[in-house]
Amino acid sequence: MTNGGCIELVSFPGGWGIVSNSPFCLKLDAYLRMSGIPYKMRLCGDPRTAPKGKLPYIVLENGTDMIADSGECIDFLEERSGAQGLDANLTEDQKADALCVRRTVEEHLYWVMVYSRWVDPQGWNHMYNLVKESAGLPWFIAPFILPRIQKKVIGELHGHGIGRHDPDVIYRMGRKDVDAISAKLGQRKFYFGGSKPTTIDACLYGTLIGFLKCPWDNVIKSHLLENHTNLVAYANALHEMYYPSMQDSEKK
Repeated sequence: MTNGGCIELVSFPGGWGIVSNSPFCLKLDAYLRMSGIPYKMRLCGDPRTAPKGKLPYIVLENGTDMIADSGECIDFLEERSGAQGLDANLTEDQKADALCVRRTVEEHLYWVMVYSRWVDPQGWNHMYNLVKESAGLPWFIAPFILPRIQKKVIGELHGHGIGRHDPDVIYRMGRKDVDAISAKLGQRKFYFGGSKPTTIDACLYGTLIGFLKCPWDNVIKSHLLENHTNLVAYANALHEMYYPSMQDSEKK
């Protein structure tokens, strides 16, 4: 059974004005939009059903073959696209630059975001309600299921290492990540300039907009708004460019 000639993106649900609250799902969704690759989205609240137990993943046009991990998905699609890929014209130095920034975002700043949502009391209150609603959990089940998920996430933060620090240290680390990304971007419309985005723009969008759209003033969001207007303008411009329907709904 085919997918009707297009890729199927399996993603966590969204909220707070974005199509998914996972920066990795957002990254892959943004990449597909930036590339103009036909796709459809299927929302999934339980990653245990995914090929590697995490989201996102894609089902190819034949309806059978699946690729897990947002980075692996993008690498596959870039190779398949050849000269039409978003990164096709990057130099080796630019590709190395993009990989270093991506690792900063996905292997470090991401975990600051996780802490801000799942451990910080203010963020946990919002995240609890979001997950309860998006997963359709009955009110009498949520108090048993969600604290178990939170406990698992706390364990992952501890295993990564960042969760072993005090909140002030965690957020200071996150601010340094944001400072570095801001310095690298400057005032450019896209990370490498030019007239079109590359894959690193999809990566940066997924994480930056995730901080900016959260409905509480967490430390990183405040730092962005107060000190890095270039990143705020950059993320919002990408949001307006590739998610016009979300913009329209926010204005209503």
